[in-house]
Amino acid sequence: MTSRTTLAVLEDRHSCLSQPAALEDRHSCLSKPPALEDRHSCLSKPHPERWGLTTKPSPIGFRCLSPKLPFAFRHYPRRADTMTSRTTLAVLEDRHSCLSKPAALEDRHSCLSEPAALEDRHSCLSTCLSRVYRLCLGLLALTLAAAGSADRRLDFAARERAEGPLRIGEVTGGGQVLIRLRSKAGSVLPRAQKAAEGLQKAAVAGLSPPALTVVVGPDGSSILKGDGQEIVTADKETAQLSSTTPTALAASWQSALNTVFREPYLVLSEPDGLQVPVDEARYVAYGGPLGKHLSATSGDEAVALAKLEPTNRRLKVYGAGPGDTAVALKAGALSLGLPVQVRFWAAKILPTAVAELTGSGQDGHTATRVAVNAALAAAQPQPGATVSAISTDREGPLFRVGVLATGQDCIDAKRQVEVTLKWVTPPTLEPVDVFVSNSPERIVALGSLMREQLLPDRAARFLYHHVNSTEQTVLFVARIANAGPGPAAAHVILGESGPDKDELGVGHAAAARFWREQRTGSGYVLQVPPMTASDIVRTPVGREAIVSGLAQITPLSSSPLLLEVAAVPVGHETEWVEPLRPEDYASPKLTTFRFGARKAVELKHEIGGAWTFFSLGKEGSTNEAGTYLAGDYGVLHEIDLELTNAREQTGFAEMEVRASGGVMRGLFLIDNVLHETGLLVGTQQERVLKLEVPSGATRRVRIETIPESASNYPVHLIVHSRLRNVP
Repeated sequence: MTSRTTLAVLEDRHSCLSQPAALEDRHSCLSKPPALEDRHSCLSKPHPERWGLTTKPSPIGFRCLSPKLPFAFRHYPRRADTMTSRTTLAVLEDRHSCLSKPAALEDRHSCLSEPAALEDRHSCLSTCLSRVYRLCLGLLALTLAAAGSADRRLDFAARERAEGPLRIGEVTGGGQVLIRLRSKAGSVLPRAQKAAEGLQKAAVAGLSPPALTVVVGPDGSSILKGDGQEIVTADKETAQLSSTTPTALAASWQSALNTVFREPYLVLSEPDGLQVPVDEARYVAYGGPLGKHLSATSGDEAVALAKLEPTNRRLKVYGAGPGDTAVALKAGALSLGLPVQVRFWAAKILPTAVAELTGSGQDGHTATRVAVNAALAAAQPQPGATVSAISTDREGPLFRVGVLATGQDCIDAKRQVEVTLKWVTPPTLEPVDVFVSNSPERIVALGSLMREQLLPDRAARFLYHHVNSTEQTVLFVARIANAGPGPAAAHVILGESGPDKDELGVGHAAAARFWREQRTGSGYVLQVPPMTASDIVRTPVGREAIVSGLAQITPLSSSPLLLEVAAVPVGHETEWVEPLRPEDYASPKLTTFRFGARKAVELKHEIGGAWTFFSLGKEGSTNEAGTYLAGDYGVLHEIDLELTNAREQTGFAEMEVRASGGVMRGLFLIDNVLHETGLLVGTQQERVLKLEVPSGATRRVRIETIPESASNYPVHLIVHSRLRNVP
């Protein structure tokens, strides 16, 4: 608008330049003195050889004087700068008001009506006309200078708006609407976006007006193409809603685009900006006046370095350090800026990983868990970044895990990690400690439930049992946190169950699975990167639902590890590695839920003698902090039962389990054979052992049991016997 406004005002106010007749009417003395005609005939017959001027058709409809410059004068669009034309016209009116005020011209130069004065070699008219030419040349130079210095950033974009029942999609470029698509059938934004993308690619490739063509389609539509590639189609509906034909509509688009591509411009394949990782390079294709000298300059070379690769027509931007800057591209009088952000990757993700399993009893759930953990551990995140698994596929022993890392002021990292399963020998350490997460049993608010320290070379057992009594679904999490500077690992055998509302069923199912996994050594190696936490349980739990579990954890490194249990908001259910906040782990506050992992019990029974009783879970346990564990839940009871037969007859001994504390179920490993009771209520009891003891013999029986969640204790073990042939 700048050039057009300036020239239009010039045409309106100074019509004397293009209409000599009007000047002759006012100042008829011009046609009388021959000397004046000879000297100033340039008013009606411009002499290019004298003034160095040529006449050319103006793009706004009138003829004007233009200097013999290397390129033709034409309209150079600007974005928002209108000060040039306003300032130019203000100066023009102030200094040369005689051009717009003929009366004043007559008053100031009355010599025009006096022929004698006209014959004067230095007449005032000669002076005035010289000023007119100088003014024209000055105005032309100002217009060209203003247009030449304008940024000509050619970016194409799409948008959509509603107009009554119509949806109108618009493609913009160079600050104007170039293509309009109308429809009553629904959104036309996808068509507009496709056209904008096609034009952007064509501009980067150096599209020129001759390469824009219109081809008639087989259905009567008209297709606008650029270098043979379809850009947009004018179908019958679009044309009808535009009150024209497909051919005319496509031709109007072609005309508008011809104007845009005819002007000098610069264009980038990434017009909105570029994000570059630290110590890496990214490339942006460019298009425009490639014949001119093009330069690229970084605003801050400590952040980014810029280099042009003319052969490939692309700009190389190298990330030198984190920060924000801009790269300036210049080609002659054209220039544009490319915003550049340089950031660290949220994590460096390795392409492969190995997941270590032990034993032979793992199901698909366990294999998937260990594969996901190994893939996430293969990431090396920035401080504060979060690593998540977003997909998991399996082909035999090979898993493909999609890993995503995100972090504030970081570039998201995404990669597919190939994880191979590998079987290794399980550790043989027996648990020394048992950690019990059951206080409070009912979760009434989000937050931490337990935090205890795992010691190197010291195995531990872990029991949890919780009911969600909040008003919302929560995410129950049990995890191992590594607050050390190096990677750590722990071997995990886990039996978990829930969520479910059958409390006794959940507790017993978790214990039963643990016994099966523990007996075969079926577990996995959990990888825990430095300053992160790796989950062993991550389960959404609905209102009044219950989760329960029993695990054995053996640290495999010297790094300080913490076992944590928490109820957190639902979200990121696939997230298995979480960064630790250093301020929370400089001196972590621990709970007091560490107890001894085992109790040894010796029982003796005489065949044919009095019954022998043992009350399992009656005494409970009290730890060094004074915390009492009622029922001894999670504590392994190793019972050595000695049966002695001093009689002359063969004896038979039996052991029964009685539900003395209420409803219960139990698991008893007797001489390495696992016995599982049914549901017992009140004084109900069930036999779990029957053994023959010959006369004069002593038999020893090893019984192992762990009080399980949700069952009621104490539970009585009753040993009684009889002799052969004695009822």
